[in-house]
Amino acid sequence: MNKNRYLVLLLLTVLITGVLKAQTLKDSTIFSFKDVNNLVAKKSKEYGIENVLVIVDIDNTLLTSNVDLGGDIWYNWQRGKIKDAIPTKKQKIENCFYEDVIGLLYELGTMRLTDTLIPQYINNWQKNGTTVFALTSRSPRYRTATKRELLKNGIDLSKSPLKQIDGSIATYNYTLDREMSYEDGLMMTTGMNKGDMIAHILGRTGKTFKSIIFVDDSEKNIIDVTEKYKDNINIDFTVFYYDKIVRDRKIANGGVLITKKQAKKMAADWDKLTETLNTIFPGRNSKNKCVSPN
Repeated sequence: MNKNRYLVLLLLTVLITGVLKAQTLKDSTIFSFKDVNNLVAKKSKEYGIENVLVIVDIDNTLLTSNVDLGGDIWYNWQRGKIKDAIPTKKQKIENCFYEDVIGLLYELGTMRLTDTLIPQYINNWQKNGTTVFALTSRSPRYRTATKRELLKNGIDLSKSPLKQIDGSIATYNYTLDREMSYEDGLMMTTGMNKGDMIAHILGRTGKTFKSIIFVDDSEKNIIDVTEKYKDNINIDFTVFYYDKIVRDRKIANGGVLITKKQAKKMAADWDKLTETLNTIFPGRNSKNKCVSPN
């Protein structure tokens, strides 16, 4: 009888835990940075400003591409990560995708804010002394273009970045599983697990916080960070799943993220761009050799 009771209690515990996790993920879905701003104010009052850390993603979180080509949705489409729109063989870019294509489009492309109040919110957090940094899956190779678009949209992450435990400036640039760099409040991780990257940078700086607020538009990143910190009872950790760009796009497209027309345009835009570049710069036109040496 006791054994049966134990099994029942164990089953209930598992079920309740699963429900709580599901509710947490659901409750953390937001469509406006006002929710983030409100929580920053609440946690700052509860723990003190010096004990609060805000970590934000960039693509489709702080900023979004002005055109589809080169944007986050285009990237996921090219990698076959969007179920309702798999690129055809003709549409899929195979040659030098990581070596040349992504970097080229970052340099050429421009971005806009996902929420016009974001610069105001971030500036206020920084003025108050809240530690803020951006955590992106982009490679350190694209730092210049990334920083350019942030600054152009009124976001300067160098004002109150994560520092060393002694208060000195933290600057890192080295290879873990892949290239990683941190400078001026911008951490670039080349697609590595964001939960691991947060733990790494905090360990490297020696800094600890009582409250951490993480904002990202990627379900994978949300899961990775949640898994990393779900059992850490020393940190009041809030994960916000920022779904505004995807939601708005699906509404505009009748329920799908990419329409066939949009897919055709992205492919046509790339073909037109490469044709122009190869005509003006014929040295780029090599099927077996990338422009970038690595």
